[in-house]
Amino acid sequence: MKSKIAQLLTQSATFRCPICHGDLHPLVGSLVCPNDHTFDLSKKGSVNFVPSQKPLKYTKELFDARGRSVAAGLYLPLVKAIEDVVKNNSRNGTLNSAKGALRITDAGCGQGYYAKLLAQNPTQIVTGFDLSADAISLASAGAHQALFMVADVTNIPLQDHSQDIILDILTQANYHEFQRILKTDGLVIKVMPAPHYLKEIRQLLSGQLRQDIYNDQPVIDHFFANHINGTLQTIEYTLPLSHPFAKDFLLMTPLSLHIDQSLIDLMDLTEITIALNILTGQYPVTADPVRE
Repeated sequence: MKSKIAQLLTQSATFRCPICHGDLHPLVGSLVCPNDHTFDLSKKGSVNFVPSQKPLKYTKELFDARGRSVAAGLYLPLVKAIEDVVKNNSRNGTLNSAKGALRITDAGCGQGYYAKLLAQNPTQIVTGFDLSADAISLASAGAHQALFMVADVTNIPLQDHSQDIILDILTQANYHEFQRILKTDGLVIKVMPAPHYLKEIRQLLSGQLRQDIYNDQPVIDHFFANHINGTLQTIEYTLPLSHPFAKDFLLMTPLSLHIDQSLIDLMDLTEITIALNILTGQYPVTADPVRE
């Protein structure tokens, strides 16, 4: 197995400089463009394309909590659903231009859970990126075949029309950039909350949120307005929740970012509902890039 640094350097032609958009080439453990913009690789084999970013509202504690939740298998039905979408679209000819390995980008990958699972398939080259350096540090750890980078979704350092699939899982999308980096028949897989997602937490925080009931329809309508061959699949299930995981769910969801969690009685949180919409679509070949 190649070292993670060697693996990333091998794929350097896939990346582009986020400053001047020039090609990047490997040079002594770094990626360098013709204008000498240089991006060093970490010991874990990731690269930071946003070295001077400001502190983010998402903390290492949030990503740690999210990591424990996904590692416990609470999102396995979502993993299976995503794998099925990738497999079915690869098999039925949707991705006609895919030659050799399938190139998948996980936008806003967090601690890299989904990217690392998909990268276990040797026919898939998976790149995950997040604006949080803490998240990418967590994602890069351990044995895996995924590539990880700190990057901004508004300026993705990947070459035009280089990716077959983009995953956008419970995070901000940028359809303009997605369309740029996708091949002409590339596929967007967007995972977003359905109305009952984490409904127990919404009930627990009732009166403290801007909206107690989440309306998913505007996001769905916007997606279908900007993609063709669109599909919608909803998965929903409720799981019992032990006290440690109740605390993690409260910590990891943006719903509670501005809530005084010391005032919340976690003993009332004994189960959790996972309800998610899985949207898929492609871009019209002749369309101008769309904007989120």
